[in-house]
Amino acid sequence: MRKKISKRILLLLYIMPLLFISALKCYGQKVEYDIEILYTTVDEGKLSCKNDSLPMFVGSGFNNDTIDIYINGKKRFNEIVKTRNTTGLAKHLYISDYKKTDYIGIRINRGHLVYIETNRKYYQLGVDFEFRNKVIVTFNRNPFDFH
Repeated sequence: MRKKISKRILLLLYIMPLLFISALKCYGQKVEYDIEILYTTVDEGKLSCKNDSLPMFVGSGFNNDTIDIYINGKKRFNEIVKTRNTTGLAKHLYISDYKKTDYIGIRINRGHLVYIETNRKYYQLGVDFEFRNKVIVTFNRNPFDFH
């Protein structure tokens, strides 16, 4: 009788962590997506609208997705965004103190953190969520002619 109980306990001790891990995979799952970062080499010489700030456009493909923005490793922005059909944009924001910004981090739905190194010049940053499985970050692209 004792041997049966100890075998059951050992079996239970073996199975419980596996059940816990599979529950984490179902409920605490990170979103997996491909990442594409496009740095363009064209210097268009356009300044941003605000002094010492970087315009950031959160564009197409978002449907009630959580986006986190990190500046030099500190979370500065967290919001649920949805792309509007009329404009094709989900959010437009400014990253202030841009001359002090070494890198910008972007995370969507608790997925992988995307880091973009900056050159501390006045360019625009665009983020798209293509087909809900690929994050495309474009640095120095002008979605609109901004002056």
